[in-house]
Amino acid sequence: MQLDRVTRLQSQLSALLEWVAREHGDLTQSLAEITSLTANILQVDLVSVWLFDGPWRLVCRGRNVANQSDNEPLAELVCSDFPDYFEALRNKRILSFSDVDQAEELHQLAEPYYRPQRIVSILDVPVKVSGRLIGVICVDSLSRREWLEDEIEFAVSISTLVALAMETVERRAADKRLSEHQHELKQLLDRLVEGILTIETGGRISANNRAAEEILGYGVGELKGINVSTLVAGGQVVRGQDLVESLHQDYQLHSRQTHEQEVLRNDGEKIWIRLSVASLSNDEKGLPRFVCSFLDITEEKAQQKRLRRSQALDSMGQLTGGIAHDFNNMLGVILGYAELLGEQAQQTGDTAMASKIERIIHAGKRGSELTRRLLTFSRRSPGDPKTVNLNDLLISSKEMLSKTLTLRIALSLDCAGDLWTVSIDPGDFEDAILNLAVNTMHAIELQGSLVLKSRNCSLGVARAQELELVPGDYVTVTVIDDGIGMDEVTQSRVFDPFFTSRPEIGSGLGMSQVYGMIKSAGGGIAIESSPGKGTSIELYFPRCKDRAHTLAQPDLATGQQRSAEYPGGRVLIVEDEAALRDLEQTVLTEVGYSVEVAENGEQALALLDEQNFDLVLSDVIMPVMDGYRLVEILAEQCPTQNIKLVSGYEESVNSDRSGDLVVLRKPFDAFELVQAVNRAVA
Repeated sequence: MQLDRVTRLQSQLSALLEWVAREHGDLTQSLAEITSLTANILQVDLVSVWLFDGPWRLVCRGRNVANQSDNEPLAELVCSDFPDYFEALRNKRILSFSDVDQAEELHQLAEPYYRPQRIVSILDVPVKVSGRLIGVICVDSLSRREWLEDEIEFAVSISTLVALAMETVERRAADKRLSEHQHELKQLLDRLVEGILTIETGGRISANNRAAEEILGYGVGELKGINVSTLVAGGQVVRGQDLVESLHQDYQLHSRQTHEQEVLRNDGEKIWIRLSVASLSNDEKGLPRFVCSFLDITEEKAQQKRLRRSQALDSMGQLTGGIAHDFNNMLGVILGYAELLGEQAQQTGDTAMASKIERIIHAGKRGSELTRRLLTFSRRSPGDPKTVNLNDLLISSKEMLSKTLTLRIALSLDCAGDLWTVSIDPGDFEDAILNLAVNTMHAIELQGSLVLKSRNCSLGVARAQELELVPGDYVTVTVIDDGIGMDEVTQSRVFDPFFTSRPEIGSGLGMSQVYGMIKSAGGGIAIESSPGKGTSIELYFPRCKDRAHTLAQPDLATGQQRSAEYPGGRVLIVEDEAALRDLEQTVLTEVGYSVEVAENGEQALALLDEQNFDLVLSDVIMPVMDGYRLVEILAEQCPTQNIKLVSGYEESVNSDRSGDLVVLRKPFDAFELVQAVNRAVA
């Protein structure tokens, strides 16, 4: 008998060790194996495993039956139906009964469970994990059976296996959830546009996301282990730990504001990033760790730089436009009265006085040219755009440019065939090319070359944004020289009016005129240059897909015959500049017009209420009421009134309002004024 027991114990031990040593599948499979193992070793009719689903409900999760009953067994037990049994499970180590009818704790289970299954003896062992009741393993016999001590201990061991199976399942489920969470977190981090770095003490990068690698130009896994000090641009030598702690301190002191830092990509390119640094929990050694998030703001800073330059140029343009307006008024007075004096000198035969007056007129014309260049820079000169092929203009300008450059600079043209047409003022374009050629001449000290290249191109979104243009088709003219080049400071100011790197020979208006010309044409400009490596200036002109509209301009050529027939009539002059207003009145009165004057639009309306005029000739820019507003009011109150405008400059926002209204542009001489009024009245 003792030998049999030893043999059985050895068999039980071997079976347990074999099961523990095997790799197990899911919980259902594990419980099926446990119940089968238990039934075979203990030689019983029924073994089942019940697990808690919530605190008050037991569910059968595994069952091994030797003799299947005709009755369907219970699949779950609810505490409210069997309170005594649940209480016994919580308070006792085991429930061992040879006759279930004699067990008070089991009487509630007799009718619904034991009798239908013909169960006589039971051995129920609670299953606990870390002292927490999670279920019960039930060993049942259809015949009366006295449970031996080793059988009870074996059942207790089986309950431990069930607990281990549950722990394994829970651990695997937790590991799976953790793995899924980590995978989801990694996917989330890799989908962020922000770069993320985890930095250990000393500045070593311990983890990163994909965006960090892409921004910094590293391959997958190449950032890990690198010290952040190697990423610092500008030749700075810093300890990684000092850098990170300094950034973190700045981040904390400045209300968690971000910090801008120039860094080196893996390919050596310098970029700007906007970053923030926050502290993490210390590592296992108690040393601090940090997490750094950053964005590439290189393009953003470039756009800010372009915007600042554009705003500065716009402000300068507004200033120069205003100055030019007042200067035009003064030049108009000078030229007008000088012409009147010149005619009087010719009539009296005073050739000396006539010669002096001619010099005054010549100086006034030079001032007029300076004003035109200022207006071109400020983009307030409408010019005379025509549909042209830039190759024709380049070829026609070649001889003049060659003479300007002299023999020491070789000029060559590289003109693409089938060049698209553009809408531009030919004179402005030729002036701009001449200015660029003159700059080249000064940039080349000895021998050198200048290449003018024309091409068709189509701008994509990115390049168009860099040039502050809209995507589409453009014609480019590139001016390439091998001169001394420009540094970054010079390039940043090259379009500023009156800025020059050669104050002894330059006026500083050449490049500002080029800038104004290209912007007036709706184009853009790009410069590539560095000291000692020459300069490449690329001009972009929008492709002209429709025939351009040529602005109708009055013929202001001063070489015309100065005799004309004057139709006469009543003219109202509206001009805020007193000297110019008096001049216009004097000139028109002398040729037979009846002239009234007003200082602004309101005075003009008051005179128009009382008198009739054949023509209202009004300045555009005036205080109180400008010329455009006067036109609008007269269009409503007196639509038949003949009104024309005189402009010192014309803002682009009003170009659609002017139409044929502008008949005279400042500065003008007396003959030009009379001719314009004659045409308007006739």
